[in-house]
Amino acid sequence: MGYGTMIGEVAQELRAIALSCVDAAGYFPAVYSRVTAQIAASIDDGKFEDGERMNLFATVFASRYTRALRQEISRPRCWQASWDVAGDNRLLIVQHILLAI
Repeated sequence: MGYGTMIGEVAQELRAIALSCVDAAGYFPAVYSRVTAQIAASIDDGKFEDGERMNLFATVFASRYTRALRQEISRPRCWQASWDVAGDNRLLIVQHILLAI
């Protein structure tokens, strides 16, 4: 089991969220899951000087999104705004993604 295991689980959760969405709310977690999975792979490949620390940082950071989505913590305004317009088909995919960033 590598350092990237914890973050890998969060990446899988983000992917599951993305796949379960029926509107544009799935775009950001789809991108975020790919980035997070790449960080996990880089941790396991030893590309970070302190893999354990990077794992903790990236896991906590990515978990904020899933916790905000489940309303376990206060929702940051950027994420709330992205969820509020998820059904707006006039916005481009990139606009949905950038709003959540």
